[in-house]
Amino acid sequence: MSASPLPRILHFNDVYHVLPREKEPMGGAARFASALASEPEALVLFSGDAFAPSIDSTITKGAHMPAILNQFNIAAACYGNHDFDFGTERLATLLSRTNFPWICSNVDSPDDGEPLLGAHRYLVIEWAGIKVGLLGLVEIEWLDTLATLDNDDVVYSDFVEKATELVSRLRNDEGVDLVIALTHMRENNDERLARECAGIDLILGGHDHFFKTSEVAAADGSGWTTRICKSGTDFRDLAGITLDMGLAGKPGFATVEHIAITGELDEHPDVAPLVAAVGDMLGETLDKVVGTSLVELDARAAHVRTGETNLGNLVTDIVRIAQDSDICILNSGTLRSDDTYGPGEIRVRDITAILPMEDMMVVLELTGAQIRAALENGVSKYPTHEGRFPQVSGILFVFDPDAVPGARIVSVDVVAADGSTTPLDSDASYRVSTKEYLASGKDGFTMFADAKVLVDGECGVMLPTALRNHFIMLNTLAALRNAETCFHKAVRFFHGNLERAHSEEATKSSDEKARRKSFWDREFAVNTRVEGRIRTVGQDMPSLSSP
Repeated sequence: MSASPLPRILHFNDVYHVLPREKEPMGGAARFASALASEPEALVLFSGDAFAPSIDSTITKGAHMPAILNQFNIAAACYGNHDFDFGTERLATLLSRTNFPWICSNVDSPDDGEPLLGAHRYLVIEWAGIKVGLLGLVEIEWLDTLATLDNDDVVYSDFVEKATELVSRLRNDEGVDLVIALTHMRENNDERLARECAGIDLILGGHDHFFKTSEVAAADGSGWTTRICKSGTDFRDLAGITLDMGLAGKPGFATVEHIAITGELDEHPDVAPLVAAVGDMLGETLDKVVGTSLVELDARAAHVRTGETNLGNLVTDIVRIAQDSDICILNSGTLRSDDTYGPGEIRVRDITAILPMEDMMVVLELTGAQIRAALENGVSKYPTHEGRFPQVSGILFVFDPDAVPGARIVSVDVVAADGSTTPLDSDASYRVSTKEYLASGKDGFTMFADAKVLVDGECGVMLPTALRNHFIMLNTLAALRNAETCFHKAVRFFHGNLERAHSEEATKSSDEKARRKSFWDREFAVNTRVEGRIRTVGQDMPSLSSP
């Protein structure tokens, strides 16, 4: 990271786990703070999602994060959808503990018509001799993901319409030199904002968990172009944007730099103790080994939100079997960690990173038509990385990404216990496992809301517990197999002939012996593969050797 005499903006978004991980880029809030502190004159901006979901926030309900964020010299932030995970009252408390302003330009309280939770409609600040106007914008889909707020609880304005109104005010009434929109929405909506609202210089986007920059021209023929920057995720990535005042003093952007937070950075002395306290709170429990995976388990957002992954298969299989269902449908946003695990030991911290929310599972009675509608909803936003994209068990489906949303599902087959398949019957009823959150109609799964509930959240399994128990069961079976092997070796040593020592064993049928040998010869570890459950038109079934 090279120093520059030109003004610099440092931007980040979607930060969840304050502790560093073992592989590079290690990330971690303490090293992240050092990267920010190395440029004390920079304008630091944040695009939301900090208080949840994570291993840490499961315990603290977000209380550990304000003290850490307050060390970052943040000039302004916008809300992220997961900041609302513990409800508006809890969020209001957390916001009151932060030392920087929050902006919410296009979501208001119905009570007073003011921005939600006392946020600013927009901000105007003086920085490096530049008058900067700041907006905070979210998409309508953002509201669909909120477990603690219904659409009736807020007044939403289209982000393009509200931005157009406020950009005019900032340019004409406030006389700003530079307009920056902090957003928490998908890349396609950031691009729509740039095309349909001339006058924004820079869009700094959250919600997506990748680093990417682009320039988009306004569609009005004005020649205006807007730079868009997505800045990664989870204290592992930071965007450094260098301004060039250009001719006539109009701000431009000389470079946009991706700053990876690696182990080469020292931990910030003021933030390291705060992070260590979180680690101490979590304790040794998180380091406990729960099982083994023979393959790399894929929870990367770019994969689980656009296609089938082996981890999605594993989790949905566990739920379907545990709840005696025909089918399981989960939204891929359930798998939170944006990382890979294994091959090798899987620890409690890995399970809680993948599934930080204590999701209760339910069983619904759904018709084939409702299941098809659910899958249509799941692929409706493809290829954007929407959390509604489905991970499934008990079915195979093919979709056409080039078809119009709502008519993309080409075929759906139901998989029987013996592996045979039959086409989904639109009129037949099926037992379908899903999250209680989705059963309430969230994330666009409105077809679930009126379904008959066969097993409610009080009686269903808790998702992270089910995954953890599966690993523990495999670990226990592996230990029993090893114990039996040691026992057999001891018998052979002392008695010379295992069959004579165990007369009962000698009388068993050869088929029974073969079955027993086959069972205990297994590798009792996760070995889940991508099987072709989710395919696009023309995509071949994967090889069985594919992880």
